[in-house]
Amino acid sequence: MLKGIGIKRVPGAALELVAEAEITLNEGIVGDCRGSRLDATGSPRKRQVSLLSEQMWDAVCARVGREIPWQERRAALLIRGIMFDKEDIGRFIYIGSVVVLQIEKETVPCERMDDVCPGLQRALEPSCYGGFCCRVLQGGPIRENDTVRLGF
Repeated sequence: MLKGIGIKRVPGAALELVAEAEITLNEGIVGDCRGSRLDATGSPRKRQVSLLSEQMWDAVCARVGREIPWQERRAALLIRGIMFDKEDIGRFIYIGSVVVLQIEKETVPCERMDDVCPGLQRALEPSCYGGFCCRVLQGGPIRENDTVRLGF
């Protein structure tokens, strides 16, 4: 299930939580500054849309001994009901009845995570606990509580 949607409108800004959004091939999540299909050199980006497992985030919070809002991780989508691992790279995420994302790579947690909570970066380091970066294969509308499934 799609538990949360966050849009980062400008670099350095906090995520704005929204109940619904549009995903497109060229922009990722419309309005999110991180979703362009191509980088500044014109090369395809592997991070149009980032996602995070709610269960894995809860485990990370338990590791640091603090409940931290998921949007502090700065992922665009919070997914409930799927535990990810490295073998999921290359697989597809289906959201609602239209949107298809492909998992491109694991998100590598940066030092900014320790600004949120000391020890958070290290707590995110076990395989895939920081989430994944995806590219858009098919766009469309998404809403909180949409069904989400992992497939081939």
